[in-house]
Amino acid sequence: MKEGFIPGTNPVWGRELPDDMDNSLVDKYGNLYDNGYNFDERDDGDDGEGSNETTFESIREDRELVDYVKDEIIYTGLFFDPDELYDKFPPSLVSKPGATRIRDPHVTVTYLGKGDPSNADPNVKASKVFLDSLGSNVTFRIIGYGNNGQNEGLEVEIIHADDSEIQETLQKRVELDENGEKKPVIMHITTALAEGAKAYDTKDLDFKPLETPVMISGVYKFFRNDGELISNRDEIREMKESGFAAEEVSDADRMPAREKN
Repeated sequence: MKEGFIPGTNPVWGRELPDDMDNSLVDKYGNLYDNGYNFDERDDGDDGEGSNETTFESIREDRELVDYVKDEIIYTGLFFDPDELYDKFPPSLVSKPGATRIRDPHVTVTYLGKGDPSNADPNVKASKVFLDSLGSNVTFRIIGYGNNGQNEGLEVEIIHADDSEIQETLQKRVELDENGEKKPVIMHITTALAEGAKAYDTKDLDFKPLETPVMISGVYKFFRNDGELISNRDEIREMKESGFAAEEVSDADRMPAREKN
């Protein structure tokens, strides 16, 4: 063993190093630190330059895809199997003339459409479009039910998310109350709307606790301007390459039922 400092690093990182690790880095706690470039076993063949270039290209593509798709989607969300959900919680509001059952029940993660009542900063909203999370799952527990004759829905809480960014985004969603103070937004699923009602108001329902909470899993997807669902980044890449563009539907909450395959 020999005492020495590691060239190019802070002297506080000095420690006794094995003879065959003179050129390795250690962190401030003295543990070996592999940054991908300092160990001889790297296999990029070009001192890491190829890896850096690949990473840069990936980041650039992500930015380009987000910049493109943010104008082609109304919202991102966790979408549930409607047959499974409505089998467990059939909406009673649909018996009312003019009422509509939500075709694609979901928990909204980020709203990007023109009619966003929260007036959130567009740049902040775009930063909450998670390309790499498309197709990931979130497990919820349905804990409450509400119906005021205009909106019908379910209160939920997160049990587990494959992607921590989605979970954090949902848990940190806030809105301004009548006094201008920030308050948390209750996580919910709108199941049905009366004529003229808005899904945005479901969060204000007086949810009654369920005697027995119900577990359900949702999948992270994007709701496109024309009402189609985007499940993976390859679909976005194909849209961009083909020059796809669609006008936002006038009422995303009242889309007609999908045709059965």
